Amino acid sequence: KPAPAQPRPNTLPKAPALAPVKNVVLALTNREVTDSDIHDWHDQAAQKVDGDIDVLQSYLPNNAQQAIMLNTTGLGPADTAKAKDLIAKGDVEGLNQLFQANNVPAPNADPLLQIAAAQASLNGLKNKAEQGDATNADVAQTVAALQPFVAANGAQQADSAIGDILTRSKLIDAL
Repeated sequence: KPAPAQPRPNTLPKAPALAPVKNVVLALTNREVTDSDIHDWHDQAAQKVDGDIDVLQSYLPNNAQQAIMLNTTGLGPADTAKAKDLIAKGDVEGLNQLFQANNVPAPNADPLLQIAAAQASLNGLKNKAEQGDATNADVAQTVAALQPFVAANGAQQADSAIGDILTRSKLIDAL
C-alpha cells in the first residue's frame, strides 16, 4: 500500500521589492505655441498638399504621351510647344482657341482638352487647399475631372490623396 500523501501548504512566491517610479507626467512643462510653430505647421501641411497633388497628377498622361497625342493634331512645332504650355497651365480656353484656329478635329482635340481641364482642376484645388479654402465642391470638381484618367486599381489611392488634401486644407484654415 502506498503511504498517505502529506498535504503541503499552498504558498505564493514573494513579490520582489519595487523601487518607486518618478511621476513623468508631473515633470512635463508647458510650452507656448509661437508664431514660428504655426508657420512651420502651415508649411508642413502645404508640402503634404503638394505631395498629394503630385500623386493625383501621376494619373494624367505624362509629357511623352501628351507629345504623341499632340502629333496627331497636325499642329506645327511652334503651336505644339504652345499647346504643351497651355496644357501644363490648365488653360482649357486657350487650348481650345488654338485648336479651333488650326482646325484640329474634335477626336484629336478632346483628349487633350480633358487633360488640360483636369490639370486646371488640380491647380485650382492646390491653390485653394494651400490657402485653407478648399471645399467639398472643389473636391467634387477635381474628382469629376480626374475620373477618365484613374483606373479602378488606382481609385483607392486617389480617394486617399483627395481626402488628405481636404483634411489638410481644413488644418491650414485652422492654423
